[in-house]
Amino acid sequence: MKLNNELEKIYLEYPNEIYNYNFLSCNPNLSEKMLDINIKLWNITNIISNTNISFQYIRQKYDIGMFLPDLFLNKDNNNFKFVLDFWENLSSNPSITLKYIIENLEFPWDPKGISINPSTTLDVIENNPNYPWDWNEISSNINVTLDFIIKNIDKPWNGLYLSDNKNVTMEWINNIKCDWYFIKLYKNENFTPEIILQHFKKPIVWIEMTGNPHITVDFIRKNIDKWNHKYDWYYLSGNKNIKFKDIINNKDLPWNWKGISENQNVTLEIIEKNINLPWNWKHLSSNPNLTLEFIKKYRNKHWCFVKISNNHFHSKIYTCDR
Repeated sequence: MKLNNELEKIYLEYPNEIYNYNFLSCNPNLSEKMLDINIKLWNITNIISNTNISFQYIRQKYDIGMFLPDLFLNKDNNNFKFVLDFWENLSSNPSITLKYIIENLEFPWDPKGISINPSTTLDVIENNPNYPWDWNEISSNINVTLDFIIKNIDKPWNGLYLSDNKNVTMEWINNIKCDWYFIKLYKNENFTPEIILQHFKKPIVWIEMTGNPHITVDFIRKNIDKWNHKYDWYYLSGNKNIKFKDIINNKDLPWNWKGISENQNVTLEIIEKNINLPWNWKHLSSNPNLTLEFIKKYRNKHWCFVKISNNHFHSKIYTCDR
């Protein structure tokens, strides 16, 4: 059996540990091999929107006929709402294309899910103007560009959803009149701390600034009086732009070892070369460099399989953004 990734290796080696199956079902490293074990424990509404899980597999393993809205006479009960979520999430799965939907109209596909689906490209939207697109969800669609928005400026673009879009830049903000949710932009790759200080609405939300991917030790020191929240140094210590040498070379700063242990720049080699430092092994479970072999080597440590459930192991895809 060829194993594809570290999460799969860990789960197949330790299937009976205590995992968070909501997190696991969302994890972009989820595999169909993993699902075949303990299948009743998984969260199906998360699985069906997971990029790695094909619709063919879902149809093979689940009787999706059970999830048809027409079967429910009471439209106000929780089961009916669950069914609506099921079809919205399934419709967002990248393996589902508009072509496939048109060929399988017997299923109650959801326009919200289709509108945010990465397989729904701008050409698809433009070539199907009569489809009931959800422009809130299109605002979040990763394929959306500034040119497309300007070309369709008469559409009901949503500032909250646009603020969630990974493509947004200051050019978008300067050219699109809407209620931008600046707090959602602090962690966007396209915004440096300097841009945030210069252009974002005041007051600056400093705890959100801790997650900015361009933050540096110099910036931290220049604003040393701003980091007053109890979680500030946990997030700063785990920031992906902070290197282990930054921490070692600035020992006077109140670094947090939970955050350091999670930091993606802290490799397993660094940990072993500095094994006597106060590593937090529970939080090392969230370190994306983690491997099955490392867990086995230090099996007596306090590994947290709930945190491993939500460890994305360097994957940049997040399947439950919606």
